[in-house]
Amino acid sequence: MTCSHFRDEMLNVSGRIRLGQAAALLCAGGLAWLAALWLGQSRWLRTPIDFVAFYCGGRTTALGFDPYLAGPLRACENVAAGSVGVHVARYLVVPAPLPPYALALLAPLGLLPFATARTLWFAALLLASGATVVLLRRLARLPLPLVALCVLSADAFPSLVIGQIVPLVVALLAGAAVALQAGRPRLAAVLVACTLAEPHVGLPACLSLFVWERRARTPLLAALAALGLVSLAGGGIARSLEYGFAVLPAHARAEGLEFSGQYSLSALLAQLGVANGLALELGSLSYLAMTALGVWAAGRLADLLEEPGTLVLAAPAFALLGGIHVHIHQMAVALPLALLLLSRCRSQRLVLALALGLLAVPWQTLVDYGLIPTPPPLGSRASAEATMARVREDGRLAEDVWGIWVRSGVHDGRTPLGQAAVKLPTWLALGAILATAAGLSARRGRRRSVTQPERLAAAR
Repeated sequence: MTCSHFRDEMLNVSGRIRLGQAAALLCAGGLAWLAALWLGQSRWLRTPIDFVAFYCGGRTTALGFDPYLAGPLRACENVAAGSVGVHVARYLVVPAPLPPYALALLAPLGLLPFATARTLWFAALLLASGATVVLLRRLARLPLPLVALCVLSADAFPSLVIGQIVPLVVALLAGAAVALQAGRPRLAAVLVACTLAEPHVGLPACLSLFVWERRARTPLLAALAALGLVSLAGGGIARSLEYGFAVLPAHARAEGLEFSGQYSLSALLAQLGVANGLALELGSLSYLAMTALGVWAAGRLADLLEEPGTLVLAAPAFALLGGIHVHIHQMAVALPLALLLLSRCRSQRLVLALALGLLAVPWQTLVDYGLIPTPPPLGSRASAEATMARVREDGRLAEDVWGIWVRSGVHDGRTPLGQAAVKLPTWLALGAILATAAGLSARRGRRRSVTQPERLAAAR
C-alpha cells in the first residue's frame, strides 16, 4: 500500500467516525426529547426542585427583579409549581445560587411557561449526557456500554431528578479535554470558561488551563471578560457584588454545614462539633489547597500520560475533596478523570475499576428518593413552616429561609452514623481516584509511549 493510498484510507475512516458520532448525537437528541416528554409526567420529575429555582432566577432577572431575594423568587416558585399541580411548603423559597451571568443566560428560558421550560431543560440535560458519553468514549477509548452506564448512573440520574446543571458542566469539561487532545486549546478555553456556571467546579479547571497551556490564555481571558459583560447586562456591578459578598457566604451558612446532604469538609467538621465559623474557614482552606494540588497534578499527568485532556479534568476532581459545598450530583465531575486513568494505568486498573464502580452509584440520591429505605424524618413540616413564617420578609436573602428548611430535619431521619455510611462509598471512590492521580504525578521522569506515527513507521 502506498503512502497516498494509506492517507486516503485513513481519511475515509476518519470521515466514517465523524459521521457515526454525528448520527449518535442526532439519535441522542431524539431520544432525549422523547424521554423528556415522558419524564416530565413522572412522579419524581414533575417539579425538579433545583430547576424551579433556576427557572425563577432567570425569570426574575429578565423582569428586572433581584433573583437572590426571597420575595421575587417565592412568588415565581409558587406560580411555577402550581402551574403543574404541585404545592410547595408554605413560605418556602428555594434559592438560585448561580452567578449573575448564568442567571442572565437562563433569562430567555424563564420567559417560557414553566411546563415548556421544564421539558426543554430535561431534553438539554439528557442531550448533554449523551454528548458526554460520546466524548468520554473518544477520550478514554473504553467500551461504550461501560462509559454510558457510568455517565447515566453517576451524572444523568442524580441531576435529572432535581433539574441540576451538572450534566452540562461535565459535558463542557469532556468537550474541553477532547479539544485539547485534538490540539485545539482555544476551543478548550471557551468551553472551560462556560463551566463557571458552577464556579467552584469551573474555577480549578480555568486556573489549570491558564497555568499549563500558554495558547489558551488569551481566549480564556476573553471568554471571562465576555461573562463579565453578561453579568453587567444582567444586573450591573451591584448584583455581582451582592453575589460575591452576600449570597455565597449566606449559602455556605445555609447548606455548607448540613451533613445530611453535603460531602464537604465543613459539614463533616460541623457534625463533629467544630464551631460553624471555623468549620467554614477550614473548608475554604481545604478547597484552596486541593485546587492547588489538582493544578500541579494536572500538569504532571498531562506530561507523564501524554494526555493534555488532564489539564482540565484533574483540578476540578481534586477540588471535590474537602471544601464547603459538595453534593452527590457534583461527584460526577470526577468521572472523566476516573475513566481516563482506568484506560491508561494498567498497574492500578483493579483499584480504579472498584473506585469507578462505587462512584457510579449515586448512593445519596437513592436514599433521598426512597430507593434505599430510611427512618422517618425527625422534624415536623408544620414546625418548619411556622419558623419560616417569622422570616418571610421579601427583602431577605432566599438562603436565609432555605437554611431553616434544610436544618429542620423534615427530609432526613437518619442518625449521623447512618448519614456517614451512605457517603462512605463515594468518599472511598474519590479518595482512591485522587490517590492514584497524585501517586502518578509524584513519579519522576516521563513515560514514553509508542505514538501513532511511530507505529506506522514500524509497520512499514
